[in-house]
Amino acid sequence: DQKLLSDIHHADQEEIKLGKMAQKKGASQEVKSFGKRLVEDHEKIDSNLKKVADSEKIKLTQPVAATEQEKAKKEKGKQEVSELKSLKGSSFDEKFRQVMIEDHRADVRKVSDAIPSLQNPRVKQFAQNTLPMLEHHEEIAQKLPTSGASSSG
Repeated sequence: DQKLLSDIHHADQEEIKLGKMAQKKGASQEVKSFGKRLVEDHEKIDSNLKKVADSEKIKLTQPVAATEQEKAKKEKGKQEVSELKSLKGSSFDEKFRQVMIEDHRADVRKVSDAIPSLQNPRVKQFAQNTLPMLEHHEEIAQKLPTSGASSSG
């Protein structure tokens, strides 16, 4: 339960950071709007998460990359943020779309896989309430325009 909350908390911080970056650097209005929504939604998720953690006396910790796969994912995440910082315009939008699809797909998998084994009812309820928003973010990311595609739909 603690690991999942800590992982979600860390993911929220990353999504908020990327959402703010998208609002500044995005070329398309869709990317800028999605960036704004990411910030709002993940701040809300994180606020709810902190309430659950506080009420259940669960200490949020820095996620530790225990497996080689987790270490590789963490390193890939750092590289992606660095790459996004260096891009602008439609190149930024394309990379942002790709990162958001991958991040949210991984987050959805992590939360849905964890739900059956969660012990604390409040943590389980939080995870169940958070999952649809993460799934929705993945859907939105998939609908973001790709480079060369018109944004009119």
